[in-house]
Amino acid sequence: MSMMLMENSMKKKYKAPFIISIAVLFFCFNNVVSQEVPFQFINIERLSRYSENRVAYQHFEKEFSPFIDNSIALLLIIKDSKVYLIIDGYDDPDVVENLRFEDSQQTTLNPDFWPAKISGKPNFIRITDRRQDLIRSASAEFTEKNYGELFTTMREAFLKRQVAMFRALLMNRRENSVTVERTPIPRKLNDENPVRYKITVKAKGANNVVYYAEDGNGDGITETFTVSLADGFNWGDKTGPNMVNIQGNKQEDIANIIGKLTDYAYNGLPEEEETIRQSFSTEQVKDMIEDVYNSVDPNVKKIEEDAKTK
Repeated sequence: MSMMLMENSMKKKYKAPFIISIAVLFFCFNNVVSQEVPFQFINIERLSRYSENRVAYQHFEKEFSPFIDNSIALLLIIKDSKVYLIIDGYDDPDVVENLRFEDSQQTTLNPDFWPAKISGKPNFIRITDRRQDLIRSASAEFTEKNYGELFTTMREAFLKRQVAMFRALLMNRRENSVTVERTPIPRKLNDENPVRYKITVKAKGANNVVYYAEDGNGDGITETFTVSLADGFNWGDKTGPNMVNIQGNKQEDIANIIGKLTDYAYNGLPEEEETIRQSFSTEQVKDMIEDVYNSVDPNVKKIEEDAKTK
């Protein structure tokens, strides 16, 4: 089937329900976003520009509000003015609304209205030429088959690049305004477990790119990582970090990329440790001790020589 025929087929099949569903999704989100969370889900209609190649990644596995999806990942790719939005954990708003209605009849304790969870396999794709739709599908099978590899490969390469930049900033902490904070996490009165500590790290790189990493529960694993560039690129008011915004990650593959950042910031990078270790050879240590003694007592050599003659 030609690309044009496929596009026309996809438009006929998904256009009407998609427009209604996505409108419901963003209506529900935008009603609470200004009060509940400092970000918005990526929205193609509200992109500030399409003129440059760009990548952005959002990943949320955190309870912000019953109105906001608690497990969803969105990958935005802009290439040659074409926009790709690939989502893992996309929920049909009609299903969400039905679950809300059912809950209103029985009032479930801590209900979860978002049945689709992040799985590493995207289940929604939308491709546009600027704002003109080319392809869109809420079919998990279609999306995974045709765009699953692109989603995984681009996400991994992009995140690894950002982490490499963050590590480079840590290697030159003094010059890059790196700040690390470690604070005890309050415990319950009957909790006799060791105190855990929350660690947060902030750093600013070239072109005012701001990095932030956080281990919020003190388990030693970074679950929040954001990267933001103040260049005016956004998808609406209070977009939030416009390059990377990972909150409450629970996925092993993402943890393998960002999981050690707060530990490295607080305890030091392996590269830092090696640099420090190599800065002192055995001879350097001996010379340093001699300098210390000579600075304390210039007559130390004479005292030692006198001692030998006695």
